[in-house]
Amino acid sequence: MIHCEQPGCAGEIEFGFCNVCGLPPLPNEETVPEPGSGTGAPTAIRSRTGTGFDELPSEEEAAPHTQGQDTEVPETGRRCGVCDYPVGRSRGTRRGLASGLCQKCGTPFSFVPKLRPGDLIGHYEVVGPLAHGGVGWVYLAKDTHLDERPVAVKGLINEHDPRTAEAVVNEKKRLIGLNHENIVRIHDFVVAPGEGTGKPTGYIVMEYVGGKSLQEIKRLARDEKRPLPVEDVVNYGRQILAALGYLHGQGLVYCDMKPDNVIHQHRQVRLIDLGATCEAGFTGPGWWTPGYTVPREERKARGMQPDMDLFSVGKTLYALLTHSDEGRHRLPGARDPLEPGIKSLRLVLDRATAPDWHHRTGSAAEMSEQLDGVLRQLTALRGGTKLPPKPSARFATAPDLIDDGLGTPLPLRRWTAEPAGEDVLVPDPLDPGMPQPDTVARTLPDLLVDPDDPAAGLLATVTTGDPDRLLDELAKFGRPTAEIEFARCRVHLAQGRHTEAEAALREAGGRLGDDWRTHWHAGLLALHRKEIEGAAAAFTEVRRILPGELVPRLALGCCAQFLGSREEAAGHHALARKHYDEAAEHYDVVWRTDPAEVSAAFGLARIALAGSDRNGAVKPLDDVTAMSKHYDAARIAAIRVCAGRLGTDPGPDPRGVDQAVTRLTESAGFGPAHTRLRTEVQQAALHLYRDGSPTLPGGDVLGAPVTEKSVRRRLERSFTELAEQAGDDDQAGTLVDLANTVRPRTWW
Repeated sequence: MIHCEQPGCAGEIEFGFCNVCGLPPLPNEETVPEPGSGTGAPTAIRSRTGTGFDELPSEEEAAPHTQGQDTEVPETGRRCGVCDYPVGRSRGTRRGLASGLCQKCGTPFSFVPKLRPGDLIGHYEVVGPLAHGGVGWVYLAKDTHLDERPVAVKGLINEHDPRTAEAVVNEKKRLIGLNHENIVRIHDFVVAPGEGTGKPTGYIVMEYVGGKSLQEIKRLARDEKRPLPVEDVVNYGRQILAALGYLHGQGLVYCDMKPDNVIHQHRQVRLIDLGATCEAGFTGPGWWTPGYTVPREERKARGMQPDMDLFSVGKTLYALLTHSDEGRHRLPGARDPLEPGIKSLRLVLDRATAPDWHHRTGSAAEMSEQLDGVLRQLTALRGGTKLPPKPSARFATAPDLIDDGLGTPLPLRRWTAEPAGEDVLVPDPLDPGMPQPDTVARTLPDLLVDPDDPAAGLLATVTTGDPDRLLDELAKFGRPTAEIEFARCRVHLAQGRHTEAEAALREAGGRLGDDWRTHWHAGLLALHRKEIEGAAAAFTEVRRILPGELVPRLALGCCAQFLGSREEAAGHHALARKHYDEAAEHYDVVWRTDPAEVSAAFGLARIALAGSDRNGAVKPLDDVTAMSKHYDAARIAAIRVCAGRLGTDPGPDPRGVDQAVTRLTESAGFGPAHTRLRTEVQQAALHLYRDGSPTLPGGDVLGAPVTEKSVRRRLERSFTELAEQAGDDDQAGTLVDLANTVRPRTWW
């Protein structure tokens, strides 16, 4: 992580953009290849993150070469440069013309290279054609003034642009100042007489970039001649967005993003062919590639805008995803372990390519942020790489665990609510500990305050926990803001005032419109009202907008579990299983991606318990690290799962109780809770001895050798210790009676 060097910004840059101002890092001359070298040492993303999970594989740079005599442009790529109508197409046995007139608008077209080897464009000598671009050929040339270094030359001017060539070239000269590691360097702009017409024609002279275009990589992957993991698709997008974010920060729009215009060189990508680049809002003639751009009507109505570049990025990544290893090898009915992460990727791309521009991703930084989250999900799901937790830029860290008792020993009232007797000694079925919906709503992580909200400063200083006082403080801020209304909504929810919470949320929504924070609070309100379907719908909208975030998945996992429990209670077991599977998928992605989110581990344990899968419930609990503040809760939960009665089982499982005794013997640090946990395990062991003669490990927990009598003596001692912890005489008396009840019978 590096500090942002933008003037006045105190943010940090980890994945290409500042977490405060949203801008990419200022250019670093040491990491940019020398102009024209084309072979400078690559700057891998590893240098920024130090993890390597977001690196691209190395792509060696080939020596400059031309297409030779193979200069025929495929007919599928022949379209009019003015009206975009297909031209030069074959009909029957007649081959399509390489030159002619557009049948729709009459504009001349030609797909024949106009420059020949040896032609001079300024002091650049043409070697031959490299490729056909949006409005003409790109040529390989050599700079006769600088040791004949290779350069790429492209005709810049649209002949049908009403402006003069000189005016357009002057406008484009600002591109020479661009300096970004993922953008080809522009060396020069030259105006020379056009071939055949003598009209002034502009040419853009660019650094020659070797490597493979993403179009070629896509083709090789399609033909199964090289691998294309979905993680590479995401990393291509992140590096492209770093370049586009830089351009957008300069007030420019790239306009012609497509796989042909991105080169994978060494361990990074480079955007080439900046000939279509224009200022944001430009409405004049331009060029773009059908299938990768927004509709013509939108371009005319809005002018070129940054979100149109993001639309093209989405289309580009979709084209790559289709031919990726995971996209190409999907079998009907087969479950790909990466599928949950690929779903997240599709959500990012769907938002970028939304038909209504109001619903598109807002900036390159925002899209890159979500792709970063998706990449972490994919990396975790593939396994083999443990990533350090990365704090969310949207959600705070939740202080509490989403659990209602699984991670804590039984309370004393379990043994004192009824008069002492043998019936009290029978273990109850294990409660999986799913909190009520309103408790889940209060326990989910809070949103971080939007730093751009006018009331952000005030909200950062409010620390009172008194709800009425907090409402008074919020009322002191002059004009209510969205964040003020969200804060009011949360206060009213905490007090059970649903009508007032809904009114505050409506006020916030009126200021923000279709904003993810509005949907989030709508989900919280629905949970408080126990309207689970409504909560799920609201959190689904949050996930649609922020698919790289994990907290919406955690909320959706809880909603799916609530729905599963409801259907199971109604006897709809197949439908319940469907909801449980959905919950498990959400919990699993969260837990694998962020091992600090222990609520997801408990969610997985609950889902396993719903299927009476004891080992499946214990596994995620055992994976909680000792560094977590919920480590003890996870250890306690694992012991209780081992010793507990699951589902319709008549009693505890001998192997489970064996594990519980071993775990309890090896555990320490539970304090007074240790006695209650020990009592629960001893109670399970006694139940086994009353029904048979199990073999259980001896020691402090059950005595040695282990017999029903030794277990009863140890349980008697535990009830006596619990009586000392009782809060009143009635509880203490009941626990003493239980100690007497469980004491082994003697005849002298």
